[in-house]
Amino acid sequence: SMFVSLGSLQILRLEHNDLSTLAPETFASLFNLHTLGLSHNKLKHLDASHFLGLRVLSSLELDHNALEVLDNDAFKNCKNLQ
Repeated sequence: SMFVSLGSLQILRLEHNDLSTLAPETFASLFNLHTLGLSHNKLKHLDASHFLGLRVLSSLELDHNALEVLDNDAFKNCKNLQ
């Protein structure tokens, strides 16, 4: 993971980056992340592997994407999402 050395990171803002895909387990090493901003990108598909390890995530911003597929288990491990 590109974020492997950032385990203490709490807020990650990736808005307006033209992201169209996420690699599986992209955020897995960010076990302290509570806010993830992915708005205003080109994401089309989200599955459970994208959010593995984000157990304390409480805020996820996905507006203004091109979501077509959202896996039923995409947020299974994100128990604190509000």
